Amino acid sequence: MKYISSNPEAGKFLHNVGKHIKSKEARLAVKAELESHIAELADELVEEGVEEQEAVRQAVRRMGEPSGIGKEMQKIYRPVIDLGLFTILFILLGIGLFAMYVIGTVLSEQMQTNMGLFNKQLFFAASGCLAAAVLWRLDYRKFKWFSSLLFGAGIGLMLFTHIFGLQINGSKQYLALGGFAINGMIVAMFMLLIGAAGMKPLKEWGLTEGVKRYALQFCLPMFLFLWAHAYVTSFYFVLGFFTLLWLGSSSLKQFAAIVSTTIVSAVVLLYFMLGTSANLSYVFHRATIFLRFYDDPAGTGYATYNALEAIRTAGWWGHGSAASTDQLPFAYNDSLFAYMISSYGWSMGILIASASLAFLGIIGFIASNVRDEYGKRIVSVLLVVLGIQFVWAIFMCLGWAPFVGVSIPFISYGNTMLFIHLAVFGLIISVGRRRRLPHRKTIPTG
Repeated sequence: MKYISSNPEAGKFLHNVGKHIKSKEARLAVKAELESHIAELADELVEEGVEEQEAVRQAVRRMGEPSGIGKEMQKIYRPVIDLGLFTILFILLGIGLFAMYVIGTVLSEQMQTNMGLFNKQLFFAASGCLAAAVLWRLDYRKFKWFSSLLFGAGIGLMLFTHIFGLQINGSKQYLALGGFAINGMIVAMFMLLIGAAGMKPLKEWGLTEGVKRYALQFCLPMFLFLWAHAYVTSFYFVLGFFTLLWLGSSSLKQFAAIVSTTIVSAVVLLYFMLGTSANLSYVFHRATIFLRFYDDPAGTGYATYNALEAIRTAGWWGHGSAASTDQLPFAYNDSLFAYMISSYGWSMGILIASASLAFLGIIGFIASNVRDEYGKRIVSVLLVVLGIQFVWAIFMCLGWAPFVGVSIPFISYGNTMLFIHLAVFGLIISVGRRRRLPHRKTIPTG
């Protein structure tokens, strides 16, 4: 390759090709690809007895006309802007802002105080969009160098949250940040999964190394999640971890073996962390109450019962923006889907569900078309986590999932969670923008 870079004819050829490629990243990728092809041709000629520099000159001539190659490479590797995904995101954000304005107005009249829901939602939507724009412009592949550091920082954040976090309902998941509270466990979960996406995949684990990695990448985070009573977040993490195992496995047999071990480990950890059969019984009761909410509609089944009643009586166009929030706890968050249907009818529910499904579908399309393995793992694991949140938040209100405080991304009132989701979106579109670039093999895995 050295004699290629020093050859003026090869340099001129690569320069003339690059003039037609607008993206710097694509230009570098094309340059590396063409240098490899030229090197292969030149090596064949050298083996036939041709002098090195002459072999390079002949190889370059065989490549063809540079401007035509450059224009074709521009078509192949040009950055991709998913306008459909951006459009759906702004629809979701618009619904969320509209909902916060309406609910804020209703609550102000009922409680005689201004909660500032709309202003806070607008602030975090704007700041989150700015963060997404920054991440979109950054080359996500550079983050792979810091995968182990990001994973370690996620573990550190979990410990910090457990020590200094706010005690809420027996759980330490939140950190005070100025006048806001940030869910440190959710942030750590994203850090862990994104970090793990850039580390050695399952197929490259040896037996001894695999035991160590499994203990570090799964058992330790699960212990910390359960220690903080962050059960829902631990569920996100488990499914995200399964996704990375699947993408990194060499065979179905290997994947099945590690998943079986993971499930057993999670159950054992859960048993020892909860400590008593009474605690296990309580968790099981909370997780399955939605299956029998009619047994206690005024007690443990209150949220599910009222959400279903609000949806059932809404009709196609609802009861209007003045609909009461009294029967729907946390109408601006957990019960938002039910409240919007109650106010604006089943048509609004169909709009929200359809937009959510389309949003996830486009991300799934991006994941399936990313050439870079690291990028594919990032988008896939974030798709799984966001998908769980979208589906669970809607299913809660339909009585198909337990009511455990899951909100609809980009729509529900979330403050810092809205910012986090938009930052995650920025990382997804950063990968999507570069999905046509070839796989980079030069970055080591940790």
